[in-house]
Amino acid sequence: MLRYTINILFIFWSLSSFSQKQINDTLIKNDSIHILKPFNVRIGFDLGNFIDGKLNNNPKTAFFIDSNIYKNYFLCLEVGSNNNDFNNSVYHFQTKGNYLKLGVDYNIYDNWPGMDNQISMGFHYGYSNFTGTLVGYKINQPSNTFPPTENIVNKEFKNISGKWFEITSKLQVEVLRHIYLGYSISLKYLLSAKRTNEYEVPFIPGFYKVNSNRNFGFGMQYYISYRFGKD
Repeated sequence: MLRYTINILFIFWSLSSFSQKQINDTLIKNDSIHILKPFNVRIGFDLGNFIDGKLNNNPKTAFFIDSNIYKNYFLCLEVGSNNNDFNNSVYHFQTKGNYLKLGVDYNIYDNWPGMDNQISMGFHYGYSNFTGTLVGYKINQPSNTFPPTENIVNKEFKNISGKWFEITSKLQVEVLRHIYLGYSISLKYLLSAKRTNEYEVPFIPGFYKVNSNRNFGFGMQYYISYRFGKD
């Protein structure tokens, strides 16, 4: 997962640098008097998911990178991995896999001189591929005298996937030079989910909990990040 993340971040950085060079070359050729600020690239880590994973013994990691591509517009990329253990009165299901989200944020906050904070709205597309394991299912007894009996199955389902769109509201505040703390709230809509033939998948990495009655979901993340290339 770490190698996969580093490769994606390197490609993202290279594309940003190349785009900036092309724009600067064009401005020089046209003898423009406009001064274009260099690209700022911010790399962050999802603290909330990491802590939640440690507390619940379900490892979760997520990294994001964003870069201002035009005025107040930011190109955003997030990659992560989630493990989840779902156990209710019907069945016990575990999921493990990776996800990727790509989108654009627009900063609606007008910073005062010397400030570099961000309040943004964004639209992102998400994709997840993961493995699910049906640990067991429960059979309720005719009376309440005895507890439900769980039949252990341990059946694995590979290459399950999910796709979704999400509308995101994000706040990031510079607490120290180049260092930011923030959070985001997302309203998600599940476009498609390749499910098993026997059971609904209760959790999709990156989308989180799946509601069988509707395609909407909700997510919240807490970040710490560092900005490179800032003046």
